[in-house]
This record gives sequence, C-alpha cells and structure tokens, in this order.
Amino acid sequence: ADEKAKDKEQKNQIAQQLKILNNSIKKIETEIAKNRKKSKAVKSEITKLEKDQKTLETRLDNELANFNQTTTSILRLGQVPSEIVLLQDTLQMQQKRTGALAILKKQLTLDIEHSKKSLEDLTINLEEQKQKKSDLKSIQNRLVAKRLEFRELRKQQKTVLRLPAEIRLKMERDAVMLAQNLNLNRFLNSTKRKTVKTKTSLSKEKLPVKGKIVENYHDKDRITQLPVQGMTIEGFARGKIKALHDGRVIYSGVFREYGHLVILEHQSGAHSLYAGFGKAIVDVGDYLNSGDLMGFLPSEEEPNLYFEVRINNKAQNPKKWLEKDLNVTS
Repeated sequence: ADEKAKDKEQKNQIAQQLKILNNSIKKIETEIAKNRKKSKAVKSEITKLEKDQKTLETRLDNELANFNQTTTSILRLGQVPSEIVLLQDTLQMQQKRTGALAILKKQLTLDIEHSKKSLEDLTINLEEQKQKKSDLKSIQNRLVAKRLEFRELRKQQKTVLRLPAEIRLKMERDAVMLAQNLNLNRFLNSTKRKTVKTKTSLSKEKLPVKGKIVENYHDKDRITQLPVQGMTIEGFARGKIKALHDGRVIYSGVFREYGHLVILEHQSGAHSLYAGFGKAIVDVGDYLNSGDLMGFLPSEEEPNLYFEVRINNKAQNPKKWLEKDLNVTS
C-alpha cells in the first residue's frame, strides 16, 4: 500500500512539473511572438532610416553643387572688367548682385552643416537599430532553444507518466462502465440526421474544437424531447480537437455504435467526454495538458463533436467548465 501511495505521489509530482513546464512553454511562445513583433518593427525602422539616409545624401550633394555654383558666380563677378560692367549694367547693380550671392553662399553653408549633422545623427540611429535587431535575433534564438528544451523534457515526463499495461486495461474497463451511463443516444441520433443550418457565427467561448455551439446543456432533444446532458459543437471537416483541461486518458476507442470516444479523468475525480472523432491520436494512459491535440473531426461536411462533463457521475453544464479548471471542482 505504501509503495502504491509513493508511486501515486511521484506521478502526481511529475504531473505538476509537467503542468509547470507547459505553462513555461506558453510563456516562451508569448515572448517569441512579442520578440518577432519587435523585430518586425525594428526592421521597418531600419528600412525607413536607410531611405531617409539616401534622401539626405542626395540633398547634401545638391546643396554642395549649389554652393559650388554660387561660389563660381561670385568669383566670375569679381573678375569682370569695370568697362564691361558699365556697358552691361551699373556698378551699383553689380555690387547688389555680389552681395545677394554672398548671402546665398552663407545660407548654403549653414544648410550643408545642418544636413551633415542630420546625416551623422541618422547614421548613429541606424547603427543603434541594427544592433538592436542583432540583439533581438540573439534573444529569439535563445527562446527557441529553451522552448525545444522544455518540449523535450515534457515529452520525457509524458513517457514516465505512461502506465503499465495491466493498469491501462483496468482503466479501460472502468471507462466502459462510465460510458454506459453517459447520455449518448441523443448525440447518435443528431449525427445521423441533417444538421439544421443556422446563421450563427463561430462561438467566442473556448471550445475543444473550432466551431459553433448548436445544442446546449438541458436543451430539449429534437427527437426524444429529453434534456440534453452535454453540448454539441458544429465544426469543420478535419477540425482539430483539443483537450480543454489537463487530465489522463482513461478511454480512447470505438464504443458500441457511438463511434470513437475519448474520456479524460481529472485530478479532482471529474470526467470529461468527447465523442465524434474521425481520428483520435491519444491512447489510454496518456497524460494531456490543456490545449494538447487529441485528434480530428471526420472529413464530412459540418461534423459534430459532443462534449460532456461529469462530476461524481452526475452530468454538469459544460459551459461552466469551458474556462474553469476541472482538476479543482471543490
């Protein structure tokens, strides 16, 4: 008995570590997404700065050309003989023209200095952005490496959590007993008839499969008129079915005429049932984290997934447990 209790405690500890690892992976995924967003913004800023740099360089070249042209004009005016000036224009006009060109030359000198300073500042900013991009890339590489490390550790712990064959067989027998009490006749009937088309958009709730809720807990069944014990979600062909809560698979297989069922047992003793798989990829004894892929809907048009929650073998409103943790029911 002590050995069994010790083994159970060890497995619970591993399960808790697995949950912590899963949360760590989620945090890293969030950081990676943020980092990618920052990298994209920095890359955009670098492109803009490089464009501005090119524009400034062109402007500086034009200002230098104007400066040279103005200087040449001033020199030429100073070299014109006075008798020529008297013939073409008055001396007073020549002086005015020279003065105007001198002012223009001074202004061009200031413009050139300003453009040089702007170009210098822009170049420094550009180098800083490029360094930031390099730093972000380094952070990204470390985050990806850490994510891979955590995923490998989670994979190893999942292997540790796999139970011996004899225990898995017992769990399957217990699951069959549980499945016999589940209200699946309604689901079987609904999947054999054409779904009533609605204009309802995709549900905003966190669901095990992308789609919309077409039948809720305690709705009257359209055939039997009995209250529905779970909820039915209309999905898409080959839609991904994911676990809503952490838990261990106690049943995964075809059950009578109901098709492929997956039943998860949670630490609180509660159970969640998923029915309507086209293909399941989990086995009895597997420990799943919230969000783990369990399988896919059938390839038919508008396939349905039935989801039911049971606590102390009594059906509960599954909507209450879309966000709440089934591992803590007290």
